[in-house]
Amino acid sequence: MPPSVVKELYSRETMAKLATEKSFLSLAGEYAVCSELQKLGVNCSLTYGNQKATDVIVLNETTKEFRRIEVKTSRSKRFVTGFFQKYYDDRIHPDYWVIVYIDENNLSHFYIMTHQEMGDIQM
Repeated sequence: MPPSVVKELYSRETMAKLATEKSFLSLAGEYAVCSELQKLGVNCSLTYGNQKATDVIVLNETTKEFRRIEVKTSRSKRFVTGFFQKYYDDRIHPDYWVIVYIDENNLSHFYIMTHQEMGDIQM
């Protein structure tokens, strides 16, 4: 949908509220990660639902191996990961974490870490 149509459909206040709502922001980050992976020729797919441990699945069609990616998106430079609440034991965990920071100009910045690296910085 062209930006002009979006502006006609929503007031400035509504647009600001929608842009900052957690669910919209989370999905924006997840779609952005998938978009960037697809541009690189990586076969990936979003997972849906609120009770999931994985946001994006990446499949290597040659080896039939897959990797789990957890995406966290924020407009501030602070990120809530829920790391210890979700992954304190031997539960299934993501292989990679992608932190998406969306700046004041709506540009996305991606920071990629392994699960081990994310755990190390949470200490």
